[in-house]
Amino acid sequence: MKKYLFITLAMLAALCGSAQHYGHRQGVQRYRSAGNYRSLDARGFSLMPRLGVGGSTFWGDDAEGCNMRASLTAGLDVNYRLNRLISFTSGVGFAMRGADIDDRADGYLRINHIDIPMLINFHVGRGWSFYTGVQPSFKVWSKYRAGGVEYDGDDLCSYDVSIPIGVNYTLPSGINFGVRATLGGVSIVDDDDVIYDYAPARGAAPRKDRYYYGGYYDYEDCEIYNFDISFSIGYKFHL
Repeated sequence: MKKYLFITLAMLAALCGSAQHYGHRQGVQRYRSAGNYRSLDARGFSLMPRLGVGGSTFWGDDAEGCNMRASLTAGLDVNYRLNRLISFTSGVGFAMRGADIDDRADGYLRINHIDIPMLINFHVGRGWSFYTGVQPSFKVWSKYRAGGVEYDGDDLCSYDVSIPIGVNYTLPSGINFGVRATLGGVSIVDDDDVIYDYAPARGAAPRKDRYYYGGYYDYEDCEIYNFDISFSIGYKFHL
């Protein structure tokens, strides 16, 4: 999991660094006078539908054995541009999350969320911006497979509160390209419920105080959090 975090942060840092360098090199006066980009500075509201592809997995002390799986995202963002440097974004989105699990029976866990992002955007150059904020999410569907048996995920946590970090580049035409990483802040395991009792050792009795996702995890302090990264394309409509 550490390698996924490192790769994501390195990509975001590189994009932000190049955007800041580009913005300073061009200069504020040139930025303001570039006719094709004036609409990007316009104050007020805009809408942006977006579609994305990427990967998701889990992070945390108990996420060992969780591998990244392909995922899809979609959303409709509402943006308010306060001034040349700052704007705010909210809206609604859909994200497929989960992971493939290392076990002998092709284990996996799937969670689909409705996201409500609340973001602050910092515009650092012509068309470039980076953002962060907070994102409540609500589970709409889940399923997992462990020990060769499929289960519904009703006993998984029904919500998440995550931190999105991302970079956007918007062309003068309104076409937008984005990279977003999302770090979940609420464990997917609800400590009030036992999800699955399973003993991989032949003849061993199931344990009532443990979780199983390709291994045993402590019931009391299970730490498995969502993590995903997506690459999206959208189109910005000024209102």
